[in-house]
Amino acid sequence: MPTHKPVRPLLLLLVFAALTLVLTACPTPAPPKADGGGEAEQAAEFELPDLEGNMVKLSDTHGKVRLLDFWATFCAPCIAEMPFHNELQEKYGDQGFMIIGIAGDEEGEAVVRPLVEKQELVYLNLLDSDGTVADAYRVLGIPAYVLLDAEGKIVDRWMAAKPHDKLEQQIVDML
Repeated sequence: MPTHKPVRPLLLLLVFAALTLVLTACPTPAPPKADGGGEAEQAAEFELPDLEGNMVKLSDTHGKVRLLDFWATFCAPCIAEMPFHNELQEKYGDQGFMIIGIAGDEEGEAVVRPLVEKQELVYLNLLDSDGTVADAYRVLGIPAYVLLDAEGKIVDRWMAAKPHDKLEQQIVDML
């Protein structure tokens, strides 16, 4: 009677290879840089509540260089970046820079406020409990960041922490 070689390992290898090909062949394109390398993408307008329930539009902050910080209370890497973000806001806030934290917790203000207070955050935090704004900005995971120039053009976007010195220099160059 002929013996059959196991097909399962080969099948798993083929599935893994196909997934790898799909994920690397279809990355989310980075926006063009605002350095003459093409037309930069205009940031999507949004309106979200702050922790006091006041509605804030992105256009309310026009004229400032803005770092959109997509985060959640359960995200340890997000929380780890908060002290540095506080430093950036305090150092460059009076020069036309601002951080806008966009918290994606479904529970909203009830869980976000205690963390904002514990971390003593000095920058604006908004509630995106249904993920609408995160979806509009194609956020696939957190932490995620979108850097906007003063005209509201997307200059850069990335996931996970960027080296602090590089981010700070990028901000300084835009002010």
